[in-house]
Amino acid sequence: MSLFLDFPCLLSGCSKVISAAWCVVEPICAFSTNDHCISFYLEEGVSLERCRILRKSDATAIAWHPTAKVIAAGWGDGSISVWDLSPLSSSEVSPRDLADTLSSTCIFTDSSGQAPIRTVMWNPSATRLVSANNSGAILIWKADNRGGLSLFKGISIGSGVTCAVFTPLSLGLVQTDALAQGLSSSLFLGTRRGSVHYIDDLGRVSEVQTLGAYIDHMLFFEKKSRLVVLTRTFILAQLEIRSDCKVVPIMKMKVSVAGGSPERGIKHVCWAGPGIIAAATGEALIRLWNLLSDETYIVTLSSVGLGLDSRVSSVAFNPLQRFLAAGTEDGSIAMWRFVGKYQHMCCDNGKNTGTTANDWEAMPSSTACGGNSSIDLLAWGPGQGLLVAAAPNGQASLLSETVLHRLLCCDVGAIQLSTDSVRLERQSGASALLAADISIRGLAVSSRHVLVWNGQKAQVFEWSYDMGDNKPLPIAKFSSTARAMALRDETIYRASNNVVELCNLNGIVRQKMTFSEGEGSPTHLDVNGQFLAVATDTGLIKLFKVTRREPKQL
Repeated sequence: MSLFLDFPCLLSGCSKVISAAWCVVEPICAFSTNDHCISFYLEEGVSLERCRILRKSDATAIAWHPTAKVIAAGWGDGSISVWDLSPLSSSEVSPRDLADTLSSTCIFTDSSGQAPIRTVMWNPSATRLVSANNSGAILIWKADNRGGLSLFKGISIGSGVTCAVFTPLSLGLVQTDALAQGLSSSLFLGTRRGSVHYIDDLGRVSEVQTLGAYIDHMLFFEKKSRLVVLTRTFILAQLEIRSDCKVVPIMKMKVSVAGGSPERGIKHVCWAGPGIIAAATGEALIRLWNLLSDETYIVTLSSVGLGLDSRVSSVAFNPLQRFLAAGTEDGSIAMWRFVGKYQHMCCDNGKNTGTTANDWEAMPSSTACGGNSSIDLLAWGPGQGLLVAAAPNGQASLLSETVLHRLLCCDVGAIQLSTDSVRLERQSGASALLAADISIRGLAVSSRHVLVWNGQKAQVFEWSYDMGDNKPLPIAKFSSTARAMALRDETIYRASNNVVELCNLNGIVRQKMTFSEGEGSPTHLDVNGQFLAVATDTGLIKLFKVTRREPKQL
């Protein structure tokens, strides 16, 4: 079973989170806060102190570059800036060492704006950056390979921008303009007065629809080439984008929300699969709209064991793992896994496109941000099992998925029960509960010792046969960024970069086994009696006999 560990982010002072965004290429989360700061954290809540950005106004919008550790920021004073997060040295850096090596460098700034920036957004190919402010002024910037900007065109649409979405590259421009196709895609903008505007890569703008109410959300339905728009008055509209770039309204409906208030609107929406929109409406449930089958259904918080008084305040979906997460007003995070079949949802013959609440399997719920404040922001990170949560009281958490471990070695069995506890049992019947000072991401046992680690620190406990049911004794604690460890008698084997280190119980290295570039870097270690098995990231498995001082490869 997997479990999401809560790693609090210690933001400065009494600051409140304005927005949060994950870097695409590294597990780095950026927070903009109301103390004029952008802070950066690794996946286990480790702060990147050298990367912190401070100015005289708040960062009102942030966006990561699609292919680099580069972030664009729009500020409350109308300024635009781009920052590069680079290592202090040119040598290759392990993701676990980023906290000590990264620093931020400003590579572009423009201070000509007047109104607060509402939106900054890179296009999919990272050749354009679009910024829009509260007064309706839009700037389109050309971007170079490093993220540096030069102004391409300025546009005014006369109403404050509320949301924006890019279309895929294939829909961006007329097919005969091959050069422009290689550069970018086109953009849709929603405004306060309810108008929808279309801007192509050449900077040409046109108003394509007026819905008469504040536009809260826009999504692009790529399979059907449709723009989905949701207004403050609960109108859901679909606009079809045809091959000649004409925009044609094809559907408009009023969505049902119990107790819905036009002043509040629908808090959050996201795609929850092909053609399925999940919405956080402030109810004790998530509403799902299937645009392929024109059906709606709900998934309730009670299905994951939360009370009827809980209310959903945010929602986010991870398409890689098919996890749907919902933040609640009382500080809980509910989670479901989609167990239906996507191929049925994507049929074009009109059959088997429906999904139901039964397709969502309940997962263990958790808490974040202290567990006592509304989770108003949720966003999944790159890869698998990374989730950021933020509350209006200034608390923020990074949640990282871990698998609860279980091991059997010699006469000792170990089962991880929670983030920091392990149940130990011997064949003789003796048992004990181990409580660690760290969140456990890895576990190893021998007949006399137990080793736990989390990628930053490791802790060693003694639990010998004659201790019976007594609590294991902590005997050592040391820092280690090793990705895998194993334990045999008084020796710890740990994988670090392209080396397997042999350490004593205090983490002091005594020997090293080096692996060549062709062999790859060790990723998994396991000890069985007098043998050590090492698996590398190139698919190689090497076996060693470790009964003597020098390990002997078999």
